[in-house]
Amino acid sequence: FFRARWLGTCAPTLDRPERQRREWMAAEAGQAATDDRKPQLGIYIGHRRDYSCPGDHATWELAILEGAAATISCRSELGPSKGGLQFWTVEGTWEWDEDDWEVVVTVTRDDPLGGPKVERDISLPRGQDGSLKYRDVECPWAKPPPDRIAEKLDGMPIKVLKETALLSGLDPAGCIERGDFIRILMRARACGALKFPDEGAKPAGEAPASKAAVKAAAAAAAPANKEPAAAPAKP
Repeated sequence: FFRARWLGTCAPTLDRPERQRREWMAAEAGQAATDDRKPQLGIYIGHRRDYSCPGDHATWELAILEGAAATISCRSELGPSKGGLQFWTVEGTWEWDEDDWEVVVTVTRDDPLGGPKVERDISLPRGQDGSLKYRDVECPWAKPPPDRIAEKLDGMPIKVLKETALLSGLDPAGCIERGDFIRILMRARACGALKFPDEGAKPAGEAPASKAAVKAAAAAAAPANKEPAAAPAKP
């Protein structure tokens, strides 16, 4: 009797940690499943041969980017004068519709040559394999999104790279080749200290300090070419 009563009162207490563990595991599994349903950032590319006429081999490119930015573009191997699709690119913002399992792109900038117009919502259903569908064209994930910062650095001349390094608080004295500048700038990017010359004016309270820091860094990096002033002649 006492053993049965002890089991009846204590058994639920003993099972509580296991029950909580299973609840946590179920919650984590549900969160993981939700994350898996969301689209992967990157470029989705779909092809269709002879889309509108023989030889019209069309390609659609869907870019799902960070910050809810998106672009949709279309191009064809056959020119419009020969019956092919017109090349166009539209820009917009995207959001994930978990109920309908699709990406919804709202066009914010259309293209006069073609494509969806401004404020139109474009539904991109997501397949079980992670692909997105534009109209009747399956667009599988093809590549990660472009690195805008790396592309910007690659397009800068060495003079601007040096200016960027100084503005970011770096000492480019030992940098000679382009790769040397990009290497230290990527380190500054990882630390959150990368600043570009075209980022615009800083707040009024910060402007003097920033200019002083840039001048100090430039003075430290520049060689001392000036000769010391001559001492005044004694009477």
